[in-house]
Order: sequence, then structure tokens, then C-alpha cells
Amino acid sequence: MGICTRLVGSAVWADCSGTVKACRFCDPQCRGGLGGRSGPCPPGVPRHRILQNSEYCLGPGLHLQQIAHALYAPNSHGFEMLVMTRHYLARTWVSGLLVSAGLCGFLVLICRVFQQVTPSGTANPFARLMPKWIQTALNVDPSALSSIAGFLAVAWQHPFVLITLLGMGVAHASGLLAGGVENRTLALILARPVSRLRLVATAALVLEFWAAVAVLSMVAGSRFGFRLLQIENPPPDAQLAAVALNLWLLASAFGGIALAFSAFLSHRADAAGWGVTIVLIMYVWNFLAQLWTMAGSVPNFSLFHLFSPANIFLRAQVDSLHLFALGGVAAVAYGTAALIFRFRNFSV
Repeated sequence: MGICTRLVGSAVWADCSGTVKACRFCDPQCRGGLGGRSGPCPPGVPRHRILQNSEYCLGPGLHLQQIAHALYAPNSHGFEMLVMTRHYLARTWVSGLLVSAGLCGFLVLICRVFQQVTPSGTANPFARLMPKWIQTALNVDPSALSSIAGFLAVAWQHPFVLITLLGMGVAHASGLLAGGVENRTLALILARPVSRLRLVATAALVLEFWAAVAVLSMVAGSRFGFRLLQIENPPPDAQLAAVALNLWLLASAFGGIALAFSAFLSHRADAAGWGVTIVLIMYVWNFLAQLWTMAGSVPNFSLFHLFSPANIFLRAQVDSLHLFALGGVAAVAYGTAALIFRFRNFSV
């Protein structure tokens, strides 16, 4: 089944996978196409006149059908945003849950590894095996690895955690806007005067939701590992909450940057590539700044410099300025994405 509407002398229809294709024969007045493959709408689909000069072919079970009703209903701004939120969540829930489950399991595994390599009253062999330059880069003293707090200080900034969490944000951000432009789903949605700012706000809301779910799953995995394995002297809940807030703000900042690229570009791969490039440049620069004197003398503009689980777990120091800075970067990035998407042109 599909959905068809006349759009500037052309027509598009979207199948149940959300792929928008050209449609020529749904309505006698609906001629031409948007390029690519074209063909008739599915036979036997009822047509309903929703608004003047706009015809829809609505098929049963089509997830975009609700979007169509929301966009054409009067005074439906709240319902419009709710429908778009459900639509975006439906596109991201599989990867969001997989990432959250993976991060939760990783923290449980970290607790298990700590229990195995650090029997009661003995030193952690990782303290001898970890190279000096890695200790410096992670801001962790080797002696701290004999405690679960020191182990978590390394685990929460582990490359697996950062790649998985930030990669999820970049993938979601690039798919929601640039991906919608590429497969022409947004061409269908923007066929009517829909608020572009609401589309960006909905995408940002979904990004923040999955970042929060993933970080909370890490907290849950840590607490579950403490209880399951009866870890002695675990860090207090306040420290876990502070590190979780710091990591969530880091993910929000990079998610906002990725969304700004997604709002500007028309291909998902391009938006994802730029988002990943920014993450890699900042990560490598922060790493070099910790090790290389010349790089350290230059002001560190990397956002990873503002993420410091070692200071929180080992020294009980929460830098509020870093938290506000990450929150400010996220707000500016989301605002930039909204402005770009608000004024950009779409070729139909």
C-alpha cells in the first residue's frame, strides 16, 4: 500500500518501509514525478480528499498515514510533533536498544574482570601492564586500578563506550534529517506548510532520549555488577550520577553537531561522515594534548577534554564549568541545526 499526493505538479508515494517513490497515475491531475522509478499507486486503495487541491491514497497499516492526518488537521501542532516523535522512535528503537543493552553488559563485564584480576588484598596486574602514556592520557594513576573506582574511571572512557555511544548519536542524527531528504520522506512531509523547527526539535528530542537511555543503562549495569558480584567499596551513587551526567552532555554535544550537518546536507552518508570526522579529530587532538608538550601548549578545544570520569571517581571533583560548557555546545549546535534547516532550500 502507498500514499500519494500532488506536489508542485508532481506526485510521490511512500511504501510501508518509508521509501518515497514517484507516482504518476494515482490521480488524473497528478502527472510527472520526482525522478527515479515511477509507477501507479497500488490498485484498490481508496482516495480521500483531505484538503483542497490535495489528494491522498491512504493504505491500511501505513505508518505515514498518521503523519498525513497530523499535517492536514487544523490546529494540530501538538499532535503533529507527537506523531513525528513516534515516527522517529520507530526508526531508531532497534539500534537504540541494542546499544543500551551492549553498554549495560559491558559494565557488568568490567565488574567481573575486576573481580577476577584483583582478588581481595592483592594488587591489580593492570597497574604494571598499562603503559605510562596510556596512564597519562586517561588521567589515571596505576595504584588506583586496585579499586573498583579506578577500574570504572578507565571503563567509562573506554573506546568501546565512546565509539558505541557517540556512533549511535551520529547515525541517528544523520538518518533523521539528511536520510529523510535522501529518501524523500521529508519531501512528502514538507508538501504542506509544516514547521521545520518542529521537525528539528523532534529529532533533537529523540537523540537526547536515546543518549539518556544508553547512559542510564551504563549506570544500571554498574550497579547490577556491584550487587551480583558483591564488589566491596563501590563508588557512591552521587559519583555515578555525576559521571553519567557528564557523559550524557558529551553525547548531547556531539549529537547536536551531527544534527547540524544532517540539517545542511542531503545525503545520509555525507552527514555521517562529517559527524564521525569531527569526533575523530577531537578525540585524537585531546589524546595528543595529554602526551605531547607542543600540543598541550595550544588551548584544548576538544570536547573530550571536558569529560573527566577519573576526576569524579578518584578525586571526587565535579567541574561544573565543564558541564555547563558541554550543555552550551549542545544548545548552540541544536540551534544551528534549526536555523540551517529552517532556511535551506529543497530541490523537488
